[in-house]
Amino acid sequence: MRRWRGVTTAAETLQTLPYDAGEPENTSAGTISGDGKPMGGDRGGMSGSMLTGAACVGFALLAGASAAGSELGVAVIVGNRTETVAHGAAPMVHQTAQRPADAQPGERFRDCPDCPQMVVVPAGSHRMGSPSWERGRTGDEGPVHEVKIGAPFALGVFEVTVAEFGRFVDETGYSAGSRCFTYEGGKWKEGRRRGWRNPGFGQSGGHPAACVSWDDAQAYAAWLSLKTGERYRLPSESEWEYAARAGTSTSRYWADSESGQCRHANGADASLKGRYPDWPWTVMSCQDGQAHTAPVGGHEANGWGLHDMLGNVWEWTEDCWNASYEAGPLDGAAWGHGDCAVRVLRGGSWESTPSALRTAFRVRNSAGDRNSSIGFRVARMLTPES
Repeated sequence: MRRWRGVTTAAETLQTLPYDAGEPENTSAGTISGDGKPMGGDRGGMSGSMLTGAACVGFALLAGASAAGSELGVAVIVGNRTETVAHGAAPMVHQTAQRPADAQPGERFRDCPDCPQMVVVPAGSHRMGSPSWERGRTGDEGPVHEVKIGAPFALGVFEVTVAEFGRFVDETGYSAGSRCFTYEGGKWKEGRRRGWRNPGFGQSGGHPAACVSWDDAQAYAAWLSLKTGERYRLPSESEWEYAARAGTSTSRYWADSESGQCRHANGADASLKGRYPDWPWTVMSCQDGQAHTAPVGGHEANGWGLHDMLGNVWEWTEDCWNASYEAGPLDGAAWGHGDCAVRVLRGGSWESTPSALRTAFRVRNSAGDRNSSIGFRVARMLTPES
């Protein structure tokens, strides 16, 4: 296995993780509202700036690269072969000696048949944060600053699915807990016998895994690194926003306006309101047919071919929480200091209000908390440091 400078190997990481069948401790304390005041457990343990919707988060797997596919199809590298998949057609398989390390921006690949599908994200730079005039902006989204992503990396085309997370649990015996904050009986509460297998609503293997903590996501990435010999991890917050924007500077990767949400993002809408008539938070008038999570890839991708970067489940990032970007990293690295008991979540989820489904919106949550709107996506390094 390759070793990256300053990075613990996957095997060493896995030795420190909780592989047991014991019940996790209650981590419901510390729920924080937009003004920083404790709120109890009504919003599922999530905290953030001006959190106007219910509190839930999701995670996404990033793997060293991300980019868009064409309208005609995309190339997917699986091991040492490339599958060209046209929209609505079965994949055509071509033999190739090309390795993922040689993949170009926009190309897709898998490191193993059961691994998440990744896309190469190009190197570049972007303006991170939101300007003072952006509608819905909160105080922790600035100051706007230039961030340079010096090398391509891969990012999961989709959020990690129930089936993908299940393979990890089955192969390792990892304990992902039996408590999770869910919306039931008209309020958010921590329920026993709730977790990624039973988040309080029906899911198939193609839905995004929910009720996953930051610690769980770290364990998955470490296992995937050990399984493949590659360096998987969570994306940094700046990498996440760079990939979500996909070269845009608008509030959302499809437009400034929230109009069009139901085509691009699974957020709070009429479908959710129909399931919960007493839902107290703002919803869009459109409907996408999904009251909770949607199967990954069911909404339109952004310009780099990444699906569900807004909506579906909140996604964990690597970063410790800081209330502003003052003195933050400018090179795409994760922020390794600040309040590291809580971590940054991005992207919004199925329960998020329209104002929260913006590319710059950010919230925080305790690293050990699980919520039925929290998931993740993985990133992957494409080249090791010398």
